[in-house]
Amino acid sequence: MDRNAAQETILAETYETFRTGIYELGELKRNGRLEVISDEDVMEASKHMKTIMEIMEKYGKE
Repeated sequence: MDRNAAQETILAETYETFRTGIYELGELKRNGRLEVISDEDVMEASKHMKTIMEIMEKYGKE
């Protein structure tokens, strides 16, 4: 596999992980399971969510 094909494969896998994560987060919310996440995990996830939201803000503006 050449370098470009390998990079495209990695990008496709990364995109699928991102897309699946968004779906799973929606499912957690829909099923009311967000409330059972431990305080420690909420604090850790919050750090990551802040970073994700900063990235998403770039694409939300029209």
